[in-house]
Amino acid sequence: MSESKRKYAHSIVGHSPIDGIRQNEDFYTTGDNAISSLEDVYTLPQKIWECACGNGRLSEQLIENGHQVYSTELFKRGYGKQGVDFLKQKKMPKSIDCIVTNPPYSQAVEFCLHALDLVSKKKGVVAMLLKLTFLESQNRFNNLFADKPMTYVFPFVSRLSCYKNDDRSKNNALMPFAWFVWDNSVKNDAPEIYWI
Repeated sequence: MSESKRKYAHSIVGHSPIDGIRQNEDFYTTGDNAISSLEDVYTLPQKIWECACGNGRLSEQLIENGHQVYSTELFKRGYGKQGVDFLKQKKMPKSIDCIVTNPPYSQAVEFCLHALDLVSKKKGVVAMLLKLTFLESQNRFNNLFADKPMTYVFPFVSRLSCYKNDDRSKNNALMPFAWFVWDNSVKNDAPEIYWI
């Protein structure tokens, strides 16, 4: 992706962090109920690629729910296969057709587009944990949603905690989040919304 497109992607998805200081590598982990809340209403495939696994919070939740998880991470966080740049991957891992992640906010559009491209050949599933306000923006609509509309949107009824640098000493449930799911095996005329 060109530098101008990278700057554009950052400009439309970046946000002001809770404490005013953005974590340098966009390392924000999620609360312990992120996966169970989703799987109360939607069944994820058995084999999953967690492509921005951080320190393994989502991967461990998936494993606890009985999934086989291939975990990769660009940075060294002590979990999964490290040093893997998801945006440079050319194909899905063997026998996996589902990507589930909490992508870095500054590259959320890029992650969505790349994941959708990778699973398109397998009629797979992409599930991205994003701020609910990701639905907004003419630019996001034009560059993502118009051509690749979601199958489902699962907004959290209660705010989901998000922890900068995985610091769980503070309650950071201040922003509305939702799971954005693209399921290539389902043909919807428009995205369906289910509260979780």
